Amino acid sequence: MSGPSSSKLPINLVEVGPIPGVFDPTQKARILRDERSVLHFSAFDPLTAGGQDASLNLRKLNLDEEKHPPKRIVIEVAPTGKSTWRFVPSARRDEGVDNEGIWPRVIHICERLVYCSQDQWDIYKLDPYYDCVVKKYPGITTISPRNAAGREATLGPTPLGKRPYDNLSNDGMQGGPNKRVHRDVTMESVRSGATTEDEAEDEAEGDKDGEEDEDEDEENFVAEMVADETQYRNPAPPTSRSAPKRSPITPRMKPPPTPRAAKPVSQAAPFSAGPSSPITQTRGQSVPPEESGKKRKDFASKFEPGVVKEEQEEDLHPRRKRVNFEGIERNGGPSNPPYPTQRELRAKRREREEQKRKRWEKEQQARIRERDERAIREAMEGVPPPPTQPQSSYFNFQSHANQGIDRDSSMRGFSDFEEADMPKPESRAFTSEEEAARVAAIEESRRKLQALEADRPLWEKAAKERRAREEVEEAEASAKIEAKKRKEKEQTRQQAERLRREQEEAEAQIRREQEKKDAERARQAQERRARRARWTSGRWTTARAVERFKETSDYFDMTRFSEEHPLFIDDVPWPTLRHPDAFSLPEDVDWDSVEYFFDVLKTHMRTQEYIAFVEKSHRRFHPDRWRSRGLFRAVLDSEQRNYMEIAATTVSQALTPIWQKVRSLKQA
Repeated sequence: MSGPSSSKLPINLVEVGPIPGVFDPTQKARILRDERSVLHFSAFDPLTAGGQDASLNLRKLNLDEEKHPPKRIVIEVAPTGKSTWRFVPSARRDEGVDNEGIWPRVIHICERLVYCSQDQWDIYKLDPYYDCVVKKYPGITTISPRNAAGREATLGPTPLGKRPYDNLSNDGMQGGPNKRVHRDVTMESVRSGATTEDEAEDEAEGDKDGEEDEDEDEENFVAEMVADETQYRNPAPPTSRSAPKRSPITPRMKPPPTPRAAKPVSQAAPFSAGPSSPITQTRGQSVPPEESGKKRKDFASKFEPGVVKEEQEEDLHPRRKRVNFEGIERNGGPSNPPYPTQRELRAKRREREEQKRKRWEKEQQARIRERDERAIREAMEGVPPPPTQPQSSYFNFQSHANQGIDRDSSMRGFSDFEEADMPKPESRAFTSEEEAARVAAIEESRRKLQALEADRPLWEKAAKERRAREEVEEAEASAKIEAKKRKEKEQTRQQAERLRREQEEAEAQIRREQEKKDAERARQAQERRARRARWTSGRWTTARAVERFKETSDYFDMTRFSEEHPLFIDDVPWPTLRHPDAFSLPEDVDWDSVEYFFDVLKTHMRTQEYIAFVEKSHRRFHPDRWRSRGLFRAVLDSEQRNYMEIAATTVSQALTPIWQKVRSLKQA
């Protein structure tokens, strides 16, 4: 079946739940007994509701016991609250597929790509209209409609919501289960062999071996689970030696019927088996036709009316395997449950597997024989066939006359009876042309074989030379590959070595630069401490304050401050008369202190020198000058940076009127 385009995304049915009729609205009528019913799905477990000790019965544990996978069941809850359940039927599987796989997964539903859940998959398996097939990998599981043309016309919904059964045969019989039909035949028909209809029926039954084996597996599985449940919950008490032992009854065995007087079989009227002969329906004269490879009931039991009645009831109703669930003997005393033991079930399973294995071996042997025959036919295509034998007696006589056959020797020792049974001489003759052609073909074949045998040393020599050349070429190719690998390995090693050296050099360069920076910072800190110690020691006077201002101004103007050479508060020539140890920013820098400092400075300098010093100081503290030199970025401490920015702005604003006065004096 051609699937949809892989470019389309699959339809998601995982979130739908156990709701039938998602794609097909008519599906509910085929599955639900009431439109308002609700479906639930679960798994059958014989230990369900068995209490906490159901799984802890260590005395019953067996390492050799086979654990079956959980069997899916469907539960239908009616609107009244009543719930019923049944087993979910199995899907068809391709050869080599063990199970139905893991859910959810992507499948094909009516040529649509669907991401399907296990509940929706079980719903389609319950629907008799659809055929569910598990394909072998890499095939995709498919759900497709069955051949519904004749089904809908002949079959209606079943009373229990089960799968409707197909027609039994082509003779118009309908409504029964798809199983074997035991027709009543006479003893003459049994002696003469199966009828034509029986043979056709056997062939149809042969095609259903796989399905019946699967049904047997399912029945044994259910019986085994019920047996396990009974053994776990109700362990059998020890019985007395005198108590009679009852043989266990398997699910496929029936209790012996009540013995009745069998009617005699009339053998007076002969019966001729043929396709047009009618089949009698006499109940007392019915015997089952023989069937190869199938389990048959006992021949004598078929004459019992009770058995025939039970078989007819089986044929008129859907297939139901009878399992005896009685746990008490008729006399009222306790007895062991009549369920098959694990050993019997395993023996049956091994027998089925052995039959499958033998069937597979026969198929393999048939394939091998067919392959050998085909090879022989292909090899003999070039050989001409043996000469044909002409039927002309005259030609045979002439050919024998030409060959000079000794009639006496040829006729010696034969009796009249032997002469009558022996083939005529004319059947052994053949033409000289065909014989010559055959001999020529044989001689040509021999000549070719001799030529080939004569050329054997040349072939062997050529083969040795070819092998030697191939070995040399392989050695050269291997040497080239090894050389290339060594070269690539050497290049990789050199590149890694170069990268390692570059990394080491970069790290060494970084260490050297860091050491250089650390040394420069240490030197700057040493100089700063020396300058500060020079002005903090000794008596502090106004003259020393003016001298410190001049010296600090020269250092401030000549030094290029940056992040590598940071700027500190002591490096700035603040116009103040306070002692360096008592000085603090921004409290000690204001308009009054700046004006007072320059008034005192005016008394210690000449007029022209004072005017030049004021102009230079005004340019030194201008905010644009500080930004152009990047002085604020050179201050590492953010708090000091804010204080210095405020103090520098205050000094610049206080120097502006002083600079204007000095400028007017200079112009005058």
